[in-house]
Amino acid sequence: MGYFDLLNGPVYPVLVKDFWPRCDIITQEDVDKEYALKVAEDPENNKGKSRKDLGLREFIETKIRSGVTGYEVNITQSTIAELMKIPNQGIFMTFTPTSGKSSTFVKRIAKKCYLDENAEPTNKASDMKPIQRCAVVKRIQEAEAHDLLEEQRASFINGHTLANMRLLKEAIKTPNHPLLVKKVQAFIPEQSPMMFDNESKDVVLEYMRLMKAEGITITGADIAHVPSEDKKR
Repeated sequence: MGYFDLLNGPVYPVLVKDFWPRCDIITQEDVDKEYALKVAEDPENNKGKSRKDLGLREFIETKIRSGVTGYEVNITQSTIAELMKIPNQGIFMTFTPTSGKSSTFVKRIAKKCYLDENAEPTNKASDMKPIQRCAVVKRIQEAEAHDLLEEQRASFINGHTLANMRLLKEAIKTPNHPLLVKKVQAFIPEQSPMMFDNESKDVVLEYMRLMKAEGITITGADIAHVPSEDKKR
């Protein structure tokens, strides 16, 4: 998780741009040539001496060497491991497509990563265990580096998509105007009715009696009709 802590930390683009244009990669082959040339300058006195005795820099591992604002900076595998707080060790092996299938690591990989632990690895995410399919995303979420988890979705498949894929036998027919659902709006009275025909008869009769006592006569036209679907609800 130390790596994600670094991602969340500050970045200095000016210093990075100052480092890379002038960098040199120093390998074992380079230092061997350097040593041979130094010995060749005075074979009688220089032969058999160490790099330090010849005034050459000690070499432990491959390094990227450059300068930043006048200071020399070296990057090695050891410094990267130290920065990420992980062990600088492990196994590095290369395989060809043929030798890889017969490797002793195949069964170990399948058991660790695939749903069918006895199957040959297919390199398909759909065949992998959930923890292997989502491990990277999960670690990024734990590190709260949410800016790295921007999601993108594919475009919707429509008639034009199928036509471009040559899956349609006929040309696409598109309407000249947007398709709208036609709805018939009922008449809205100026005064909303106070009674509905889904009320019980006793309630309707009592309401009519009270209105008649106030001098208002209620007829069937004053009772609003409720559609059958609404009555069921």
